[in-house]
Amino acid sequence: MTTETLIDGRLPSIAVPSHYDLFYKHIDLKRHTFDGTVSIRLTVPNGATEWPRFSIVLHALDLHIVAAKLRRISIDQSWEAEEVRYVKKDQTCEIVFGSESQWVEEASYVLTVDFVGILNDLMRGLYRSTYVGLNGATHTMATTQFEATDARRAFPCLDEPALKATFTLSVTIPSSL
Repeated sequence: MTTETLIDGRLPSIAVPSHYDLFYKHIDLKRHTFDGTVSIRLTVPNGATEWPRFSIVLHALDLHIVAAKLRRISIDQSWEAEEVRYVKKDQTCEIVFGSESQWVEEASYVLTVDFVGILNDLMRGLYRSTYVGLNGATHTMATTQFEATDARRAFPCLDEPALKATFTLSVTIPSSL
């Protein structure tokens, strides 16, 4: 099932991010893939309860959501994602948590999303590039470009200039590197 996810070209005002904890568990430089987890601290503004579903729309391009969990902080209540709806033309995904609950205005939540992606060669998001080492050998590396609307290729996020937030980045690096 697909659905329209943008309102006047913008994400619906369901929640505002304040911080991202981004962790890349594995970056495979040979297969050009990566997997990670992002935990997003969110606050629900006044009026967000007008959104007709208990879901959140994130930007995600060339990513696959493996699992998602939403936790309301003040009462330690949580919900597992029931469905993920991708809208490629909007570069979004809607993570649906069910119809029996709803957003609570002024409440704080943490959305945790496990995802996999492609280490592209487009110089956007989390991408691969090469360099020549001191011994003359060519090596592959992973690097990032998050300007404008490129973070959505690296992790599921609210990738709009008006929705800025801080983030912490952690990466597991093989000992052979």
